[in-house]
Amino acid sequence: IDVQKLTNQVARLIQIPEYDSLGKEMIAAYERGDFDRYNELLFSCIPMVEKRLGQDVKKYVAPERLKIYTTQGGSPWLDDQYTVFGQVIEGLDVIDKIAAVETGRNDQPIEDIYMKVSVEEMPTKKITKLYGVEYPEK
Repeated sequence: IDVQKLTNQVARLIQIPEYDSLGKEMIAAYERGDFDRYNELLFSCIPMVEKRLGQDVKKYVAPERLKIYTTQGGSPWLDDQYTVFGQVIEGLDVIDKIAAVETGRNDQPIEDIYMKVSVEEMPTKKITKLYGVEYPEK
């Protein structure tokens, strides 16, 4: 599902008088921070958006991407929206600890997690030697 397109189409849908109560319920859920309910309502609108507005909200996923998601993992909802800017090469235990914390609504940690991050600049040859990361020739 193309969530951005769905959201835009639902905004159009709730302008139609017969969907006014749905719109009010969605707004109330969002304002009280009940994102589980908001998302439930949002996704329940798919058939209405497709039938009433004639809009297809499915998102095409290229076969090569689908293979990566099913074999290696990933976050399809981040594709084409965010840039990968780094790679964790040490400290994976910290990520495991973060993943294990108690979460609440919208799968957000109940308590904020703060991190100190340091960046060390080093030559590509040293990175290849230490971590096995290969770089293309310039």
